[in-house]
Amino acid sequence: CQVRIGDKTKALADIDGAIELLPESATLYVARSVINLAMDEHARALKDLSIAMEHDSNISELFLVRANVQATQKAYKEAIEDIDRAISLSRDSGLLYLTKGFFLLHVEQYELAISDFDRVIELELDTSYSAVRDDGTWTFTQGLLAHSKYTYRALAYLLLDNKEMAISDLFNAKDLGLTQVEFEEEIAELFSDKIDRHSVLDFVKRIFADGCAGVADKVEASKLKSQASEDRVNSDKDSLSPSSKKWKTLSKEQYTDVFSELGFYDISTGKTLKHQKSIPSIYFNSKYGAVFFVVYAKDKHRFHSSLWKQIPPQRRKDAKPKFLTVVPRDGKELEAFKQLLNISSITSVTDRIP
Repeated sequence: CQVRIGDKTKALADIDGAIELLPESATLYVARSVINLAMDEHARALKDLSIAMEHDSNISELFLVRANVQATQKAYKEAIEDIDRAISLSRDSGLLYLTKGFFLLHVEQYELAISDFDRVIELELDTSYSAVRDDGTWTFTQGLLAHSKYTYRALAYLLLDNKEMAISDLFNAKDLGLTQVEFEEEIAELFSDKIDRHSVLDFVKRIFADGCAGVADKVEASKLKSQASEDRVNSDKDSLSPSSKKWKTLSKEQYTDVFSELGFYDISTGKTLKHQKSIPSIYFNSKYGAVFFVVYAKDKHRFHSSLWKQIPPQRRKDAKPKFLTVVPRDGKELEAFKQLLNISSITSVTDRIP
């Protein structure tokens, strides 16, 4: 986290005076630990946090600051544990979820990191923490830059080799002040020995290219999305795992005929499939003429690997851990949906057994 304090030495002296007056104030020790963290005085920061904990161990910011100190020592597992404790005490803090997501990137838990970044972006959570003395003589703010939520999520998508999903986030981060130099520094830290850094850097240079603004941005994004959408689905794998071969599929009209034959009703792309029998939630969609289905990851066991395969998310909002994008295996479309109906029929009966 970045800590912005005007005159750190003056702020430290000021808060020292406040602690002399209120030596049992846990909040003041936490505030001083933030200043010490900003001054790279990590040992002093930890000492202040230990004193604060003796007085009150239920302060969210206490664990946030300690997590940041842990992170400076590359102890990301311990840092994540501290952030989880902080979140349990302050669930609506965007700063906490954003910080946890960033730490998760360092332990290669990219999908979990994206889930935390999604929470910050979708709920528009605040990513700052401020403390102000009662008489207003000093103030400091701990927080992340406005573009961080998009910057970090773009990094996560790139670490998953998903350039298509990274494009929009990079443009949003640019609009909020992210520079090419800043982003390349993040890449240097996170991408070493993980994926082809040269390919990623070349991709980023295209995003930040001079003159790539407004309409030009959209044109460039369209080109990059077309390139990224060439990801194909590997039909040789038996498990539902993302891969890179183009999938074969029936047309929207052919699927509509299949669904009508099986008793589905109110059939339309962009909607959840409906049937008199209880079935898992299946979102019927198509893009550029190719049909795909979005389901909940918790229902994965319903989609047998001999009949179904997973493909990369085709829409930005589907690229979340709770969703899977799937299609029936080539030539097994009717069988795949018959199996779902049979399973659902059995499940609906057993669910009623006491």
